[in-house]
Amino acid sequence: EIKKLERDIKHQEKQVKISGTAKNKVDLSHDLKVFFKMYKEELKKKRRQEIEIKLNEFSKKLITSNTQIGKIKVYDDFSLHPVDKSEEPIGINSLSSGMRQLIATALLWALKDVSRKTVPLVIDTPLGRIDREHQENLLKYYYPSVGRQVIILPTDSELDIDKYNLLQPHICQEFQLRNPDGESTEYIEKSMY
Repeated sequence: EIKKLERDIKHQEKQVKISGTAKNKVDLSHDLKVFFKMYKEELKKKRRQEIEIKLNEFSKKLITSNTQIGKIKVYDDFSLHPVDKSEEPIGINSLSSGMRQLIATALLWALKDVSRKTVPLVIDTPLGRIDREHQENLLKYYYPSVGRQVIILPTDSELDIDKYNLLQPHICQEFQLRNPDGESTEYIEKSMY
C-alpha cells in the first residue's frame, strides 16, 4: 500500500510539474500578447507621425495658392483634420472638392513614401476639379515621382499642349483610346500631340 501511495505521490508531483510548466507558458503568452499590443500601438503612433509629416510636406508642394490650411493633422484613428495657422479646425467639407482631391493625393504620396513600397498607379481624369496652378503642381511634382509605373487617363480637354509638355519627359509610352459608340474601345499607340 505504501508503494502504491508513493507511486500516486510521484504521479501527483509530475502533474504539479506539468501544471507549473503550463502556467509558465500561459504567463509567457500573456506577457507576449501585452508586449505585441504595446509594440503595435507604438508602431502605429510612429507611422501616424511619419504620415502626418510627409502629408504636410507633400500637400505644401501640391497646394500652393491656398493660405487657409496651416497644416493637416492625422489623428490616432488616421482621420485627417485640416487646421488653420492658429490651429483652429477647418471643416473638411468646407473645402472645395479640388482641394479635398489634392489632400487625398498628398495622402497617397505620403503613404507611398512611409511604406517605402511602390505600386502601379492608375488615375482617371487626373486634373478634374483642380485649377490650373494646382494642375501644374500635380504634373511637375506628383506624377513624375509617385511611382515607377503611373498610368494617367486624361480627357483631351484636360491635358493641353502646355500641360502635356510638363509630363512628356517622364512618359515611356502613349496610347490613345477611342470609343465612338460607347460600347467598344480601341487603342492606338500614338502620341497625344
